Amino acid sequence: MNGGTNTGYGGAGYGGAGAGYGGAAQGGYMNATQGYAPASQAGDGANAADHADTLHSLTVKQIHDAQLGADDKLSVDNRRVDQLALVARIVSADVQVVAIALTVDDCTGTISGTYMMPVEEDDVTGNELAVQKRAWIKPGVWLTIVAAVHVQNGHRQLSVYRIRKVSDFNEIVYHRLNVLKSFLAHTRGQPQQMQQQQQQQQQQQQVSGVVMNDGIVMSPLQRIIYEFVKAQKGSPRGVSVDEVAQQATSGTNRSAVKEILDGFASDGYLYTTIDDNHYAFCDA
Repeated sequence: MNGGTNTGYGGAGYGGAGAGYGGAAQGGYMNATQGYAPASQAGDGANAADHADTLHSLTVKQIHDAQLGADDKLSVDNRRVDQLALVARIVSADVQVVAIALTVDDCTGTISGTYMMPVEEDDVTGNELAVQKRAWIKPGVWLTIVAAVHVQNGHRQLSVYRIRKVSDFNEIVYHRLNVLKSFLAHTRGQPQQMQQQQQQQQQQQQVSGVVMNDGIVMSPLQRIIYEFVKAQKGSPRGVSVDEVAQQATSGTNRSAVKEILDGFASDGYLYTTIDDNHYAFCDA
């Protein structure tokens, strides 16, 4: 794949309707007026269907850690990755007339790739844009990169569709935030999904009689005992097993109360005071 027949965007590229830069889903950060336009706007839509999948914001480490399927396609967090967005610094660059061999580093790792200069930029009469691009492609320059990953002899390499010089270093931070957002969305679910899961858990806890207290999962009886001892934390002697059994639990079996108190003590929430039958609350 080369830049002359660029199929790197499709509907989900920079500014597209999918998750590309400027898109509405888990994409990057540039809209069509700031950076790359969608393929249909940029004039690269001839083979857009070949790369119609989501553009994933990734780090180099994620690329190297990605699982490789039987079809030699990579997957990250259970997402198939056909095309990706990367923000990285040039480590080395071999600039030729048609192709540019790059090695880039985004502070999570390094990866190499090849960028084919579009045909229209290699006109024999010369092209100002091509000349300018070759001038700033040098070590130390930060780039936004759109590429696919190919595996050759066990090595993962980039087939670069687009490159753009980073002019605002906030883009580096923003890209990392997009990576994190995408990771959380695909490993923990969207905020609405998380809220629904929490509501389901609370409903299940109510049905099973298990409740949360100070971040601790406990039964109703445990909660009563826990709250009773916590309310007496001003007393240096604490409370006795008998006091808890008689006052807090309406005569609940003493051995059951003792077992619960010992469990709280073992977990570090209570401690024994004047003897093994008196307990006080541990202040955090």
